[in-house]
Amino acid sequence: MRERLAARVLEAIRRARSSIIALSERIHGHPELGYQEVKASAWVAEILSEYGYAVDRAYAGMPTALRAVFPGVPERPAIALLAEYDALPEIGHGCGHNLIAAVAVGAAVGLAAVAGQLAGRVIVLGTPAEEGGVEGAGGKVVLLERGAFSGVDAAMLLHPSSRTVVASPCHSREALEVSFRGKAAHASLAAEAGASALEALILTFNGLNALRGRSGPSMQIHGIITHGGTHPGTIPHRAIARFYIRSPDAAGLEYAGTRLRDLARAAANATGTSVAFRQFSHSYHEMRPNPVLARLMEANLQGAGLKPEPAGGGGGSTDMGNVSEAVPALHAYFAVGDRQVATHTSDFATLAGSPAARRPLIKAARAVALTCLDLLVCPEHLGRARLAHRAP
Repeated sequence: MRERLAARVLEAIRRARSSIIALSERIHGHPELGYQEVKASAWVAEILSEYGYAVDRAYAGMPTALRAVFPGVPERPAIALLAEYDALPEIGHGCGHNLIAAVAVGAAVGLAAVAGQLAGRVIVLGTPAEEGGVEGAGGKVVLLERGAFSGVDAAMLLHPSSRTVVASPCHSREALEVSFRGKAAHASLAAEAGASALEALILTFNGLNALRGRSGPSMQIHGIITHGGTHPGTIPHRAIARFYIRSPDAAGLEYAGTRLRDLARAAANATGTSVAFRQFSHSYHEMRPNPVLARLMEANLQGAGLKPEPAGGGGGSTDMGNVSEAVPALHAYFAVGDRQVATHTSDFATLAGSPAARRPLIKAARAVALTCLDLLVCPEHLGRARLAHRAP
């Protein structure tokens, strides 16, 4: 039965190939920041509707989220295919989220061809604002809090990269804004009367550089200055930086966050300023592995012509980590192009919208569709995935 259904799924993806590619390139050509993905979410909803899905727009009170289900099929088990579609500031789709959305939609289109013969259903969740640069980023965290994953038995997402990797570790992450307040003064005539918030911020960065020399690669703190003053002739009374704090686990994240706060407080004491802290986006948890889902995806990636490689040390962060704590989940990667190109760069943005991305996109959609099919035609797979998820 599985092979007969798989043939129909793959044929449906083949027939929809041009529409799947067009969706990816349309989203790529109109990059939108997190929580502003109005066009992208509308285009995703449009193609899903064309293939028979009932689409709930502005889902869970989020204007650019969506939920799509095929009507008239059993509600459980339910597999969620997650579609991201937000872009990066200035770079555009330097993380290839246009491809993530198209992979999820392509897989859903294939599965629509056999929806009536499955003992369960597929849910497509459009998840805004995964990229952390926008205020309140972490759309999947919001969806979790609002019950979007209730009744979901497994969730999966396939992300473009330079390598095909089934289960690469992702770090937990805190997004922390550090704000210093001082006292303005004329920088030439009365500098001694001022208290430079910018000096405090620079001291914090210098302290971080010293801390890195005594810390291993597992503790990562990256930051940018978002405000450092308004005029070179005035002692800055306000200075702000935003930091990402990362670690492979929650304990390491707490330690690193404490060290950053200690450094900032020490800098404030040294400069006669005050300091305040604020989280500007949701915290992301480390990705919880699920070897059962990973093995199924690995087999289907190989069958689609993508060659999985061993996972490296991992890194980066995603709100899919939060999802993986709630339900069995998989966040895998598929190779785009024939050379190493780092994500979050303009080079990768170019690659993600180029003809070189088309064949890997269709292959990835096939792999996701067949992994979902495996879970729905063989309940034993889902049972084992649940057990793996509960394991300590």
